[in-house]
Amino acid sequence: MRSTSSRKTEECSIETQAKRTSKKSAKASERRLREFIAYSLLILYSLGYLATILLLVLNGLAITCLSEKVLLSLLGATFLKHVGLMVILLQHLFPVRHASQ
Repeated sequence: MRSTSSRKTEECSIETQAKRTSKKSAKASERRLREFIAYSLLILYSLGYLATILLLVLNGLAITCLSEKVLLSLLGATFLKHVGLMVILLQHLFPVRHASQ
């Protein structure tokens, strides 16, 4: 028969392993979610950039007839979208650390 202290030690060990396993599982699922969001954003932004380039090319070939104001607005919005995404990503990758008092 095992002593009481060895059973408690064994139970603590099992609980510790279960906690570690659940933490690893949570990290893995969080990583999968981040990858899914990253790939989704990549596809959406790529389609937006391709649509912008396509409109510019079609307008240059005189297939479409968009005014200069529309083209400049389209280019400006595309640029701001790119800058906004970079700012958000950089803030997430390099968060500001506040000095503790």
